[in-house]
Amino acid sequence: MPTDPPNIVELRAAVQVDQERADIQRTIQLDKIRRRHTSASNGPWTSTDLRHQQGGQIRIWPAESAGRQIANVLRSGPNPAADADLIVHATTDIGWLLAEVDRLNADLNRHPTCVGCGVVLRDHQRRVPLGNGTVTCVSCPVPQPPSPS
Repeated sequence: MPTDPPNIVELRAAVQVDQERADIQRTIQLDKIRRRHTSASNGPWTSTDLRHQQGGQIRIWPAESAGRQIANVLRSGPNPAADADLIVHATTDIGWLLAEVDRLNADLNRHPTCVGCGVVLRDHQRRVPLGNGTVTCVSCPVPQPPSPS
């Protein structure tokens, strides 16, 4: 005999818990990236290709101060110049990406969220106002007020 499908309220609660766990993991990971980024030498960085000297290394330097070396990239592998280019741009690229994450999160936070399924509703998506500033998407059933007993 087939079992009944799980209660929709329990299912939505489980999805909400999973979303909250994922949000926490994203926040932790972004915090780690921010700490590594702010702890590293300030960018922008530049490189010097010593292809024909000192073992064929590519040296990474802060662009503002050529006296202090950040890293050496050995000229090995399929494309050492591209590896060095990635490292040279890491500090500025990561800074830009973190700012873009912050901008996108701020954009998400300014849009309403469906009280039924938790989906962020963009301006072009249809929604049903429920009062008190809450909305539901057209896919979710509109919650009915409790009937008087």
